[in-house]
Amino acid sequence: MGKSLKLLLFLVLAGFLASANVYAINILDNYVGANDHGLGDVIGDKDLFEITKADVLLSGTTLTVDIYTKFAGRGDDGLFTWATTSDSNGIGYGDLFLASTWNPNGTSPYEGDNNTNGTIWTYAIGLGDDRWNATGGSATLYSLTDEVDNSDTLLSGDFLTGGTYRNGQEVAVDIYSYFKWCK
Repeated sequence: MGKSLKLLLFLVLAGFLASANVYAINILDNYVGANDHGLGDVIGDKDLFEITKADVLLSGTTLTVDIYTKFAGRGDDGLFTWATTSDSNGIGYGDLFLASTWNPNGTSPYEGDNNTNGTIWTYAIGLGDDRWNATGGSATLYSLTDEVDNSDTLLSGDFLTGGTYRNGQEVAVDIYSYFKWCK
């Protein structure tokens, strides 16, 4: 193989490998989930709770996720404390659940999908107590391995005791259960 052809192949391969480390995905919100309440995608004030999209960027080993919602910056507002469990600070941010394959139950908008069917989440980016911190905080990546009974996750009903909400949805990592089965 000629020297110039080797150099050309090397440059093409180097360019491919350099660009292969960056992946960008834009995810529009077209998911509804379990709809036993009959209110569809957004429960309550759409100007507060609507999520319009997420931008996901993987660059090398750094994952960046931008969630577009007007709820951003409101995690410490103490919203709806009357509807939350006694040890809660109101409505906070949920953890981000991840899987290599999205497999919701049913057909779009997946109104029958909940924690007992569909996607088996393999990872979650957990916020812990920072879910009630509007300015951010630390996050932890958890490997979820209990796909049988979801004992390593908390559902919406673990945070809410009143009002109308989408029950049967994973919203947080149960860090106390998680560390119990990780040992």
